[in-house]
Amino acid sequence: MDKSGPAFPRSRMVDENGYESDDGASGMTLRQWYAGQALKALEDPKDEWFQKLSPQDQADLRSIWSFQQADSMLKEGAK
Repeated sequence: MDKSGPAFPRSRMVDENGYESDDGASGMTLRQWYAGQALKALEDPKDEWFQKLSPQDQADLRSIWSFQQADSMLKEGAK
């Protein structure tokens, strides 16, 4: 379960009667945001062994690496 919180938190809206509202859409988590940013660095690995993998295996490895990097950033940020 991803408990990193929202990447772009927003304030709750309070109407003139003091009622809070929230549309329920919190968007992506901080972990997902970090993974997306890490993915940019992995767009075109030049390693020969990587190029020999199928496109699906390449995509899978990029996803794994991106989330590992995101987890590392969250761990470092918690220090």
